[in-house]
Amino acid sequence: MTQPKHVLGVRPNAWFVDETTADISRPPLPPTIISLQTDTKIVRLDLTKSACLVIDMQNDFCHPNG
Repeated sequence: MTQPKHVLGVRPNAWFVDETTADISRPPLPPTIISLQTDTKIVRLDLTKSACLVIDMQNDFCHPNG
């Protein structure tokens, strides 16, 4: 018989840990759909499954050591 899992952290971001397993999965969230108007299309995104990544290439191309 395995010991009950210990809760590390605060729900819903908690981890459940025992001597053999670290469960870092999260419960599913209901979709949060948004629509963005672009020049050519309307783009629909689910905010619960999306990330925004911004890469500033200006420093790489304009910096003397870039």
